[in-house]
Amino acid sequence: MSLFSMTGYGFKITEDGYMIEMRSLNSKYLDINVKIPQELYPYEIEFRNIIKENFFRGSIELNISHKNLSKCILSPRLNHQYAAKYVKILNELASMGGCQPDCSSLLQIKDIVYVDTDEVALKGAVDNIIQTINDVCVIVKEMRKKEGESLKYVLSEHLKNINDISSQICGHVEKQSEFVRQNLLKKLSELKAEFEFDSHRLNEEVLYLISRMDIAEELDRVKSHIKQFESLINQGGQIGRILDFLCQEMLREFNTIGSKSTMIEIKNLVILGKDIVEKLREQVQNIE
Repeated sequence: MSLFSMTGYGFKITEDGYMIEMRSLNSKYLDINVKIPQELYPYEIEFRNIIKENFFRGSIELNISHKNLSKCILSPRLNHQYAAKYVKILNELASMGGCQPDCSSLLQIKDIVYVDTDEVALKGAVDNIIQTINDVCVIVKEMRKKEGESLKYVLSEHLKNINDISSQICGHVEKQSEFVRQNLLKKLSELKAEFEFDSHRLNEEVLYLISRMDIAEELDRVKSHIKQFESLINQGGQIGRILDFLCQEMLREFNTIGSKSTMIEIKNLVILGKDIVEKLREQVQNIE
């Protein structure tokens, strides 16, 4: 299964002259926004259902407009009785002012001219619109798929860098344990000059403190998250939310490693690791 981005665009014009345009952007959920001419209002739910059948996540905007509309569907009509009353008033005003009436101003009055819809022709146009929306969905999904493949490469590169940083930190683990142990023994030896200690109990406490600062478990979990991440992007499908969760978990592990570490080398690597995970997470926001 392919990896899909949430970014896409497509359009197509029906044989009846309706332009079907669709934009797709990233969103936490499926958010559908439909803009259509008034004569298509009764079919909005049907249009929305087509989008729901084709997309799982993303902010989808469907815009249907008149591009080169056939006259048999919509025809402007004059409301004669309504217009006649306004003409009468206009003539009276012109007579009072001693000038000729200007009927062109009447066109600005609502409902003097209305659009008459041929319902039979419209029904045929709607059938074409439904088919065309499906066609445009395919176009948008193809673009999302292409974007997804590009993102897959970027995500893989970020994962390689995170894995490399984790390996570098692993190389410092034994050094850190020895560094911590030597520092503790040095401080305790200074205290021994003034106080008496139980040597056995003292060694136990030193081992306990070293274990509390051990970061091997966190590093193992980072490696595990990387493997899961790689497996998911190779698997494809609707994985965006899971990938986002894994990014959060990797950040959490790096934060813990940073708080436990005393070596400046490890702390610097943690900063680099967190920066790359943030970049990874930013890209993940656009995965379906």
